Amino acid sequence: MSNSPSGIPPRPAHMPPAEPDQPYVGSAHMRDDGTLELRLSTEAPGDILGEAMFIVKPDDPRHQGLVDHLGGITAGGYAPVRPIPPGVL
Repeated sequence: MSNSPSGIPPRPAHMPPAEPDQPYVGSAHMRDDGTLELRLSTEAPGDILGEAMFIVKPDDPRHQGLVDHLGGITAGGYAPVRPIPPGVL
């Protein structure tokens, strides 16, 4: 569990951040049990910032589409996240 007030666990030190000058919107990690952790962020005009963390378990109907989108990420792996097409998440 998390000790942070928001309940969101801290980013693991070895999890690569999305690079602002790259076409990525976040980073993903697949836990050993197949659960996906997606950490996403975006910016919009007017100094609007948005961040989100999604936890997607293997039995979730969106899981396989996300694995495919992430290039076939496997347990224990990390991947940058490109913009997710409508209907995948």
